[in-house]
Amino acid sequence: MTLKRILIAAALTLAAAATAGAEQRGLWPSEYFKAQSPRNTAGQFDYYALVLSWSPTYCAGAGDRDGMQCDRNDGRRFAFVLHGLWPQYEKGYPENCLARRKPFVPQASIDRMLDIMPSPGLVIHEYRKHGTCSGLQPDAYLGLRARFSDRSAFLSAT
Repeated sequence: MTLKRILIAAALTLAAAATAGAEQRGLWPSEYFKAQSPRNTAGQFDYYALVLSWSPTYCAGAGDRDGMQCDRNDGRRFAFVLHGLWPQYEKGYPENCLARRKPFVPQASIDRMLDIMPSPGLVIHEYRKHGTCSGLQPDAYLGLRARFSDRSAFLSAT
């Protein structure tokens, strides 16, 4: 009987602590627990981060290199590479947000990005991981990314 009373007292103490924490934030208990749910909801984020990488450093590495980025046969080399436009929270970021159907990036959308992103695989990966959290369809999301960048900064003449 004593163990049962201790467990009941512990449960009541935890419930009271959760309620007190919610009251301090001005939330009803049901809103407090709702606010603790996962935040990976498409279209719900605080800002975008434009993420670039410096291609010569990547290509000089001995690791897993992307031939489309590092071994171009047109004489030009990537300088900066658009790695992505990532939805961000004030702390942390959403990723791989659920969509109504499997995320599909049309080939025409991929082709439009290849002057600032080095490979189709990166375009697809970035949409699936980050673009799905923007709440935008692939064409709109990739179009937004292109507007944030000056394409002349991505390819050098060397």
